[in-house]
Amino acid sequence: MTVTTRAGVSLDELVERQRVLLTRLREVDHWRRLVLARLDLVIAAVTDIDELSGSGRATAPPFGLRELVGIPPAAQALDDASALVPLREVLAELDRYRARLRREVVATSRQLAMRLGAEEELAGTMACPTSQPAEARGKLSADPPTGVRWLSPPSPADAEEAG
Repeated sequence: MTVTTRAGVSLDELVERQRVLLTRLREVDHWRRLVLARLDLVIAAVTDIDELSGSGRATAPPFGLRELVGIPPAAQALDDASALVPLREVLAELDRYRARLRREVVATSRQLAMRLGAEEELAGTMACPTSQPAEARGKLSADPPTGVRWLSPPSPADAEEAG
């Protein structure tokens, strides 16, 4: 059954939108990690971080880490320092974009939750165990709903009942 919202968006289109938004969010998070890593490398170059040094009896640390991770020699550090401001600006832009995407994901999730609840009602089946009369909503009970047993070790009364 395809139900369409007032805005004319089907459930399938809403699900696809959510999938696209979550994909974009993962991509933004990946780019954020890359920019943060690049910032770390630039800062390491500018501060002229030293190679790891061993301590007496300990095993020797790996050598050549600066070169391996792409930290340029101190002489080139000033060139890299010019990238600090643009990298920080890009990171701020990515953060703003990420926040907008997260708001859209939340809004789409709410629409999906409402839509799925509406479709269940239209189909005449309420598969959700929290579907209860309005007067019972929001009230906690120690007793399970009729026909449902809590997952716990059987009590002596349960053993007698089953026996």
